[in-house]
Amino acid sequence: MSRCKIDSIISITEITGVCNLSCSYSIHAFRGTTSKMRHQRRIAQQLERVRSLLAEFERLLADVAAACGFANQSHFTRVFTRCTRTPPGNWRQRMQVGD
Repeated sequence: MSRCKIDSIISITEITGVCNLSCSYSIHAFRGTTSKMRHQRRIAQQLERVRSLLAEFERLLADVAAACGFANQSHFTRVFTRCTRTPPGNWRQRMQVGD
């Protein structure tokens, strides 16, 4: 990898290529270390960022979705609702009322 990819998705193939490890070994090692699959950890990190952006009440939900790497607002809403059991708009309203 020639440049830093902090905000982009790094594939398991790229990681294993740099480390000279097999994909299956890397997946097993990651799960053993974090107790989560790599994809689950990525979603957890996205949701951390989402929560901070939702606090910016003037920001559109579609903009939050794009800034956090979701395919579109619908995808963002499905993932957020599945993980928090609350749609992002409702979560934001509760946050505003709490202030």
